[in-house]
Amino acid sequence: MHGSRRRWRRYDVVLPGQVDTRRGSRPTATGNVCQGGALIQVDPDTEPDSLVALHLELPTGEPLKLVGRVCHVLGKRAGIEFRIVPVRSASALREWLEGWGRVHQPERRQAERSVRDLVVWSADQGPPRGYASRDISSTGMFVQTTEPYRVGAIVDFLLVDPAADRSIRIRARVVRTVRRGEPDEHGIGVAFVAVADERGLVRLLSSTTTG
Repeated sequence: MHGSRRRWRRYDVVLPGQVDTRRGSRPTATGNVCQGGALIQVDPDTEPDSLVALHLELPTGEPLKLVGRVCHVLGKRAGIEFRIVPVRSASALREWLEGWGRVHQPERRQAERSVRDLVVWSADQGPPRGYASRDISSTGMFVQTTEPYRVGAIVDFLLVDPAADRSIRIRARVVRTVRRGEPDEHGIGVAFVAVADERGLVRLLSSTTTG
C-alpha cells in the first residue's frame, strides 16, 4: 500500500484495537481510516518514523493485522501510513470501507478540501511569504510553493482566514515534495507537529467546509 501518491478517501470510522510500539502495547481506536493509513490513539511519547503493529477489528468481526510507519504525532494522536498489509486484510478493509461509505458517508464530510481563501504565511525562507493551501485536515495540508523545502524539514506556518480575520500558528514537518507538472501544482505535503489552537483549527476547518 505504500510507495503510491494516490490520495485515498478517508472515512470517519472508529475501529477498536491494539497498537504495539517499542514501548509496549496499548488499546487504541481509529479516528479516521483509509486504505493507505489511519489516525489512531497513541501515547504522547510515540516516536515519529517508528514502525508499529496495529491490530484492528472490523464490525463484521474480521481481524486486521497491519504494520505501519508513524508519520506524525500530535498529542495523543498519530497518523499512520500502512507499510505491510496482508492481502486478506487489505481486501477486507477495502470492501468494508466502501460499503460503509456508501451508506454513511456518500459525500466527503471530513474537513479536508481545497480551500483557496486560506493563506499560509511562512518566515522560514527569508521574509514572510504567503502561499495558497489545499487538502487541509486536522493533521496536515498541502502548501503550493516552488521553494526548495526538503523532506523532514520543520516549518512554522501561520494559517490565515482573511474572511473571518483569524489565524492559527502551526509547526509542521515536510513529508513529501511535488515538483512535477505546472508550477502551480508544485508544493509540499506537511504533517502538523504542533498546533497552537487545536479547537480553533477544528472550527476554522468546519466553517470553510460548510461555508
